[in-house]
Amino acid sequence: MSAIASMRRGNILSGGAFTAALLSLGAFMAVLLALGAILYIVLSGAMERDVDNQLLEEEQLFLQIYDRYGQQALVDAIGQMETPAVAGRRVAGLFDADGRRLAGNLDTLPLSEGWMTLEFNQLLPRPNGLYRLHASSTTPLDGAATLVVGYNIRVLQRTEWQLLYSLLLAGAAVTIASIAAGYAVSRRMFGKLEAMSETLEAVSRGDMAVRIPVSSLNDQIDRIAQRINAHIDRLAVLSDITRNTVNTIAHDLRSPLGRISLEVQHAMAETTGDARLQERMESVLAELEGVTGAFDAIMRISRIRASAGEADFSVVFVAELLAEMQETFTPLLEDMGQKLVCDPDVFRGLAVFGDAPMLRQALANLVQNAGRHCPPGTTVTLDAAEDGEGAVVLRVCDDGPGIPADRRSDVLLPFHRVEGGQPAPGSGLGLALVSAVAVRHDASLVLSDNGPGLAVSIRFPPRAKINIL
Repeated sequence: MSAIASMRRGNILSGGAFTAALLSLGAFMAVLLALGAILYIVLSGAMERDVDNQLLEEEQLFLQIYDRYGQQALVDAIGQMETPAVAGRRVAGLFDADGRRLAGNLDTLPLSEGWMTLEFNQLLPRPNGLYRLHASSTTPLDGAATLVVGYNIRVLQRTEWQLLYSLLLAGAAVTIASIAAGYAVSRRMFGKLEAMSETLEAVSRGDMAVRIPVSSLNDQIDRIAQRINAHIDRLAVLSDITRNTVNTIAHDLRSPLGRISLEVQHAMAETTGDARLQERMESVLAELEGVTGAFDAIMRISRIRASAGEADFSVVFVAELLAEMQETFTPLLEDMGQKLVCDPDVFRGLAVFGDAPMLRQALANLVQNAGRHCPPGTTVTLDAAEDGEGAVVLRVCDDGPGIPADRRSDVLLPFHRVEGGQPAPGSGLGLALVSAVAVRHDASLVLSDNGPGLAVSIRFPPRAKINIL
């Protein structure tokens, strides 16, 4: 059984419905045990009293035979106990004052009088088990001292054991039924909760089209799902309004910014004699390009977050992706006095399933960020690996100043920048775009210490082995 299946079953077994079923089962079993004990005691006592009454009636019958027909008739009646048809179920014995047997299938006189339960193995004509006996030496019999009558109570014991067995069987049946019902209900509830979790996770990734499925049972979870779906509907409307507003602003401002840039370029061409004015216009032009780039980044992030499904996904070979990054950024980093370390051939055989342009943009942003925020002499390393769970991890590392641990989550937010001694160019949208790409691929983005420097890892979820032949 896989770890995922074990975890799923563990969640089902720890569910509220299964716990409630176990508590109900515990209460039922406690009541069943109490009622069973009472029933056993009552029935056992009733059967024992019935046996005692039968023995007393039999003793009175023997005395009536003696009173009416004499001692020889009593001896003959008791002698009937020696027949195989009677022996083994009932016993009787007539003993003289010296303890010698006069008649009956009981060979030995009991040592005491009154009621007793004894195990016999020398009954006449054959040995036969446990008996309930009544011995009386006060009977008015001439020449006899004691009359003993008894009844085989193995039947009673079997009845008692059958009663206990029936109670245990009923308890086992109820236990199995309760556990099965609790597991079924808990599994159904867990399935609904899991669907709810997956839907909310999809919403957190920007997919506003998904909704939690609602069954026809209309139970508590279904009603909660309906309320959550209503909240998602409102959130989708607000998200669309916000995204459309931002896109509209960005789109509408790009045109005037473009015209301003052209005007500045024309002005620069007309004022070639004034070096100081030229320098200021170049500064203005650089700022305009930065604002235009920020608007472009905003629109790209918005498009990434608005996209859903895997229609644009394909198999992306890691070696080819890293080779493109190496070819593009090696000369750029060298111009800044930095070094890019990457050996794409090592990673042949690794592949991910995703949107290739988005992945190229994400890696490009990470390499550009490393070069932009690190001093000359920095080494930027671009590599990949497959962990023990089959997940592919892309990493961009540097040995620069790094980012403090308490600020790493902040830099993933749009327009947030960690400034050092010298202000770095950029709009603070690079890592926000990388984060959007990671969410789009259901991947995790982790910033960690490279000792020294920063390590940024994109871990893609494990998938079935991709055929790369």
